Amino acid sequence: MTDSTELRLARAYRDEAEQIKKAAERDLEAARYERGQAEHRLATVAQMERSISEREQKLKELGEPELVARAKATADKLKQAQQLTTHATSGTLKDRNGNATLTYTYTPTAAH
Repeated sequence: MTDSTELRLARAYRDEAEQIKKAAERDLEAARYERGQAEHRLATVAQMERSISEREQKLKELGEPELVARAKATADKLKQAQQLTTHATSGTLKDRNGNATLTYTYTPTAAH
């Protein structure tokens, strides 16, 4: 039995419609993904803006002279810590009778 022209056209249109539907589903999924990415970026930017605003507010509360003093104190403490680790250390180990058994010197090889 041969198919009529109308039946062949109907099948062709059905196949074409299925392909169009699949392409539309792919486009819809891609659009949903892109929207999710955009929403994520917006949320990230909003969080960054909140953090920046909070930091600016804290800077205003603390005032510049206090911040400068805190930065100087931090730099001084760092310098002290570096000096502690760059000096050579030496000593002598003694036995229970007080006799020197070992003399040592430790010299750091690199600044920490």
